Amino acid sequence: MMSNVAAVLEGRAVLEISGVDAKALLQGLMTNDMGLLDENGRLPSISAAFLNPKGRVIADALVTRSPRHEAKGKPLYKLRSKVRIKDATALYDVLVSGVRDPWQAPEREGGGDVSPAAAGRLGDGAGGGREARFPDPRSAALGVRLIRPKDETGPDGADWPDGDPVVPEGRYHALRMANGVGEGSELLDSIPLESNLDLLGSISFTKGCYVGQELTARTQFKGFVRKRVLPVLFPEGAQTSFDPSAASDEGERQGLLLSRWGGVAAPPEAGSKVVDRAAEDGRLGALVSVSPEYNVGLAMLRLGKVLSPASGGTDASKTGNTGSAGGQEDSLAHPALDCRVVGASSQGEEERRRCLPLIPPWWPVDLDPTTGKVPV
Repeated sequence: MMSNVAAVLEGRAVLEISGVDAKALLQGLMTNDMGLLDENGRLPSISAAFLNPKGRVIADALVTRSPRHEAKGKPLYKLRSKVRIKDATALYDVLVSGVRDPWQAPEREGGGDVSPAAAGRLGDGAGGGREARFPDPRSAALGVRLIRPKDETGPDGADWPDGDPVVPEGRYHALRMANGVGEGSELLDSIPLESNLDLLGSISFTKGCYVGQELTARTQFKGFVRKRVLPVLFPEGAQTSFDPSAASDEGERQGLLLSRWGGVAAPPEAGSKVVDRAAEDGRLGALVSVSPEYNVGLAMLRLGKVLSPASGGTDASKTGNTGSAGGQEDSLAHPALDCRVVGASSQGEEERRRCLPLIPPWWPVDLDPTTGKVPV
């Protein structure tokens, strides 16, 4: 069984926002509720997005309360409000540990995954001294974040949280994609609900106004979410085979077998069409991103066609949310779907590569495939 892993996330920036008006400023700009990060430590961290006036994502962030240490240097922005915004990326390393395969049996009592809301209550919050440690609030499978001064990060990971083996950043992003969680450029200009930000706890529908709120709230309360991002696996590009029903001698699921691209296979390009080869109207959606190293990616897919009745959200035992051993229906969105990615081969001819849309373990069991939302 694959163990948890750790990595340095060089692609993440660190901003330090301070001042008496900092909380009010962020409350009016981002999708989540800053009130969750109150002085009593109700939650040690929250995830959020920043939207443009049309309700499209322009950036995403994980937010936590900073330790009593302030980054030196001139402010990045000087505002009329009593707020200072500093780019502290050069001063800190962003580390992550405890990241696991989303279908690996959790190594703790009780089994099953932890909801994003519950995950936020498991960590210690901002650590003492000069570093901050907090759980990734989007999914328990994404582990724990540590923001640490660069001069305190050991090269071999021996002093990292939990002592997990350190892997390249690309491996972390492959596991993140396998968990069905997009970030960075993968979210750019997307509709928040289509990118699952509501399901991952990144949006508050009870807070006051923020930039882009009107269209986001209208979609939630009056509209439909016909497409959502799902992880996809490319079995024919793998060096090892993937069998969702594989079990160990102890009867536990082995987990998703990510593999580096091997043989003549090369990663398909983001934006490539995803189709059902067996259907008359086979359009399913398009790839959002693909790992350049591993046989996994994210795709924006039409729920009405991709989700089978078994994965529609009425039976937890058929969605992978229980964390127990099971067959193909535990992780495949639609076992009978003949899903293909349409792209150009190395010879310039059209190529249709098999792909498997998967249901993340955190997927709500009561999500309605018709409306694309969880009943309120």
